[in-house]
Amino acid sequence: MWYKRHECGLRMAIFFSAATAAGAFGGLLARGIVEMKGVGGLSGWQWIFILEGIVTIIVGMFLSLTLTLTHTLSLSLSLCL
Repeated sequence: MWYKRHECGLRMAIFFSAATAAGAFGGLLARGIVEMKGVGGLSGWQWIFILEGIVTIIVGMFLSLTLTLTHTLSLSLSLCL
């Protein structure tokens, strides 16, 4: 296990809280993006796909450069152990 026993509860609480917040704000963000209908000749749903796709590609490129293959190669995790 990568995390100590007393750290797991906090990590899971943060994860599920972030999932709840993402669900709450995702709808509001989608509603705002849908209002862009007609901009650039695209519908609102097309803007949602474009913007979410751009964010996904950028995050994927960033994480592919920063994540390590295993936890033993990570400098930050090695310092905690």
